[in-house]
Amino acid sequence: MKNRSALIYKNLAIWAPALALLLVAASSEFPAPVVGTETLPVFIHLITLGFLVPLFMLFVHRALGNLLVWPKMTLPTALVFVTGFGLFMMGFRYNHIWLLYIGGHYLTPMALYVFCAQAAWTLFKNRQNPTLTPLAWPLGGLFLTLNIGGMLVADLFYGGKYAFFIPHFILTHALSATFLFVLPWILVVQGQTAKLGWGVLGGLLLLSSFFYGHFWENPQAWVLTTILGAGLFFWVGRSFDWADERQKPFKLGWYLGALGLVLSGLSRGVDLNQGAGLMAFGLFVLWGLIMPSLIGQLAPKQTGRLVAGHLGLLLGWGFALALTWALPPWVPALAYLSYWVWALLPLSKEI
Repeated sequence: MKNRSALIYKNLAIWAPALALLLVAASSEFPAPVVGTETLPVFIHLITLGFLVPLFMLFVHRALGNLLVWPKMTLPTALVFVTGFGLFMMGFRYNHIWLLYIGGHYLTPMALYVFCAQAAWTLFKNRQNPTLTPLAWPLGGLFLTLNIGGMLVADLFYGGKYAFFIPHFILTHALSATFLFVLPWILVVQGQTAKLGWGVLGGLLLLSSFFYGHFWENPQAWVLTTILGAGLFFWVGRSFDWADERQKPFKLGWYLGALGLVLSGLSRGVDLNQGAGLMAFGLFVLWGLIMPSLIGQLAPKQTGRLVAGHLGLLLGWGFALALTWALPPWVPALAYLSYWVWALLPLSKEI
């Protein structure tokens, strides 16, 4: 059962991103870059559920190994996730609202809730193991992100009765995913866990600053939010070793991301309320920084990590510029698909 479930997670981490990229490439244009529109949340969920979550599930499954509790639940959980993600992609492709909700908002979250419970109980039973306990931080961030998304969906079904389904709250959902889930995960992968709790606290302060700016209508809070985000980006960059040739591009990329946030915060060049600039910067962060950083550490060692890092940075910029310049999405999507297959193909050959 363990080998079968590990094989499922491995193939999920390899092929779900490929299918998501093919779907993006088949689209006639990028979704409207306006926060809160119908197409943008679908596109963002396609990226996160297709790329980040399967990689995280594989990473956690490998880290816990034989310690994983409820081993008989592992394979069904992965299959429910595959089914939900498949229905989600079909709903996106054919603009079918019920496929979107059943797949993306019911089956997939159900699988992730079971996965989080399975991993959390394993970590609790092995809480004396210092090599496993840091996983609790990104796992908790994923759980919090799921619940914020659940409130958004519930509010949408009630016609926005509670005013949750608004651009600022959707952006809060994205910020929580980035700073409470993804960034702690990268630090865990890098082995920089000594002060991981302080990083999560910084993410909570960032969300608090964002909420303060929204509810009290204080524009200065947006600047503080970007500065806090820049500090966390800089901290992630510090986790990479400048003396290691393979890690140089990752370190440089995160430092550039921090500089970009500082400049946008001071000049308001990329306003958090402006969907186009936000999405362009988000595409660069996701596909130019986050994905190459994870690929470089999680992919097998025979992959050229130095090349993977520099190439990932360039392709991340390509995605951002393609959106900014209103270019067709198939060009950067197919380019990144080729990069993805090349970077993780050795992983598919592992047993």
